Amino acid sequence: MEKSYFLTVLPLIAGEKADAVLVDKGYDASVKNVLKRLPLRYTLQEESKSYYNPMEKHMFAFLLPKSAPFFAMLLEQNGLLRSTAELLVEMLEDSVGKGHVHKEITFLEDEADKLYGRIVLDLSQIFITPIDREDILRISHAQEESIDCLHGLSTRLHIFEFSSVRFPALQMGRTIAAMLDLTRLMLEGLSKRRDCHKTREFRKLRGECDMLLPVALAELMDEQQEITPVRIMQILKWSQAYDRINMLLEQVNALAETIEEAVLKNV
Repeated sequence: MEKSYFLTVLPLIAGEKADAVLVDKGYDASVKNVLKRLPLRYTLQEESKSYYNPMEKHMFAFLLPKSAPFFAMLLEQNGLLRSTAELLVEMLEDSVGKGHVHKEITFLEDEADKLYGRIVLDLSQIFITPIDREDILRISHAQEESIDCLHGLSTRLHIFEFSSVRFPALQMGRTIAAMLDLTRLMLEGLSKRRDCHKTREFRKLRGECDMLLPVALAELMDEQQEITPVRIMQILKWSQAYDRINMLLEQVNALAETIEEAVLKNV
């Protein structure tokens, strides 16, 4: 009586050579010769035996939905952002060690770039996300842009080599750092689906910066001081520094609004 066989053909895994798992040893030699020519992985079994697929476990694991710790990565990114802001305040407080602090800020900015790339890559490859992928991308992008603004401001403070730092600039740096602390609380609340609205506190801090900036510019343009080449250079340098501080303030405000929108949608 001739034996009957059924053939299960599976695609090759990348990097593996074609081979065969022949369970039954009593098959016809001609069948074996034909199957060996197939450029695929196959399993030959008798119909009477129970079906077993040696790739079943691997294929099942491959088809399972995957996720990634997006909130953990966003909070890690936020930690880098807040650390950069703290270093900027240190840079404003200490006019001597600007070079060393600027190197640390540059290192943190490079780490933040790598983390942002990981987040974007995971979003492109993973189907399941804790909140809308658009919200995750917007929050991560806003944090990345904030770090870039901090790095740009620190670069100018390092290049300009101010002998002393004006009080409005120092106070705005401290206030921006406090605003970023609020974004951490908002992200933590969002990750736990907890009410974490900080709009009132954030607007209060933003209002302080909005009052300090015109005062700083008016102080810079004080007509009672004598106009000298050195004075003109100081005005130009501080004008650029204040412009960068204003850009940073706008970006931090945009970050807070982005997180707030995600909170309203998901909490």
